Amino acid sequence: MNNAQRFAQALVKQVATDIIRTRHGLTEDQRYDLANTPVTLNGEPAQIAGVKLPFAGVRNLETGESYQWAWETVARIVANGGNFTS
Repeated sequence: MNNAQRFAQALVKQVATDIIRTRHGLTEDQRYDLANTPVTLNGEPAQIAGVKLPFAGVRNLETGESYQWAWETVARIVANGGNFTS
């Protein structure tokens, strides 16, 4: 294998790794950060879960009520105060 082939192989491997790490526009680290952010659901304390899933789950810690949102939506709601409403 020559240098050009090694470079091409390494590039393909890196691109594949980047695709795996980035799901739905957010990296896994970004999703973990969101999951560790205090939020509310319908005015009560809630928790974001599902870091490795396609959609985030937001569960009300008082009632157990839970809803799913796209990760991009979760990021936007957290950026605007973290107050989820069903």
